[in-house]
Amino acid sequence: MRLYWAKLIIALTLVGLSVSMGWASSVQVVDINLPSGEEVPVTRYAAKGERVILWLPSEFGLQPQHQALALALQGLGVETWLADLHTAYFEPHGRNSVKVFQSQDIAKLIEQVIGETRRKVFVVSSQGGARAVLNGARAWQLAHPGDKTLGGLILFHPVLYAQRPVLGQDAQYLPVVRATNLPVHIIQPSVSTSALRVPVLMAALAKGGAQVSITRLKGVESGYHVRADDQVGTADLKARRALPSLMIDIMGRLSTLSLPTQAAALLSPVPLSSKAKIGLAKYRTATSTASLALEDLSGKLHALKDYRGQVVLLSFWASWCPPCVKEMPSQNRLQHRFYNKSLRILGVNVGEDAGTVNKFLSKVDVNFTILLDEDQRAYKDWKVYVVPTNFLIDKQGRIRYGSVGAADWDDPDVINIVARLLGETAPPIH
Repeated sequence: MRLYWAKLIIALTLVGLSVSMGWASSVQVVDINLPSGEEVPVTRYAAKGERVILWLPSEFGLQPQHQALALALQGLGVETWLADLHTAYFEPHGRNSVKVFQSQDIAKLIEQVIGETRRKVFVVSSQGGARAVLNGARAWQLAHPGDKTLGGLILFHPVLYAQRPVLGQDAQYLPVVRATNLPVHIIQPSVSTSALRVPVLMAALAKGGAQVSITRLKGVESGYHVRADDQVGTADLKARRALPSLMIDIMGRLSTLSLPTQAAALLSPVPLSSKAKIGLAKYRTATSTASLALEDLSGKLHALKDYRGQVVLLSFWASWCPPCVKEMPSQNRLQHRFYNKSLRILGVNVGEDAGTVNKFLSKVDVNFTILLDEDQRAYKDWKVYVVPTNFLIDKQGRIRYGSVGAADWDDPDVINIVARLLGETAPPIH
């Protein structure tokens, strides 16, 4: 019954979109039986061009903008299949939802699209949905050796970590990243945490034999292609309007590349040394910090070594990061509470220039020192993968606590941790 209503809603939405956009289009919802026993509703936007897209959802599911984009592509002669996997698995949208998408089911979808269309197929997804794309494409390769109908993979700001990055450690990617040898093109908005680490991901993909290319979208936010119009800026809307033509261009470029005849070998995963924790957590060992010397907004140089004898909260952030902005008021209150007891907060802005940061600070009240890491050197040296990331450093200059993601600096337990560090004996001054 739930599947019936889901398909009815999709169909009614499509009718409204088709009428409002003026398309006299061939759009239908078909059901595909999966090896897992589930039945997935797939919306097919039929067209007679040379290439076909199979679009898989991210962890946040299919959105109305997916349908609008599929209609635009259809008008340009590109056929698109939108697979509603969340409905098939009765899985609510959420950060971990893509983990339930089974690789054999994705392989079946690829097989169905290829069998129905007899044309070159490209598989597309974004964020965590890239996991399903890579696993499913490899499963299809294993079942169809020698078949070169799968033309490549297009991934919007993919997230392919094996687990939440652990504070201060190199992130580990899913084993399938290094077992992907199909052509991969990444569409990467610059206003995104993943943009700062995409070169490392591209290198990991290349190790499996993938020919990796990228389109960087300057000044565009991640999710620009699916968010509601009132949630995106001018640059995002401009990039969205250009997206159908961009995807046609990308598929054309991928079509010129040589394709593998069999899947790459799947290597054993690198053991994960520890489990990442959410919120402020004890650092794995009381480790001396990496060096850090950055200028503030007035051009004054701040070296972390000059803060010995004080407790330092080093916070990596960006103005476009909502959790960073949400965290700042509690950081202000923490600074005010303990300033006379030698707590210093250094907010390291990642990848933005002074003009951008000053414009942000004219609207948001920040009562601690802001440092500029425009070339992202400190971000890399400190093995930061997401913003905000925080390091709580004791008077000896050792990292004692930290968080990957925001922490609640008003939490009594967190306040007690800071108070204990402030109560420790400072090192002798030489």
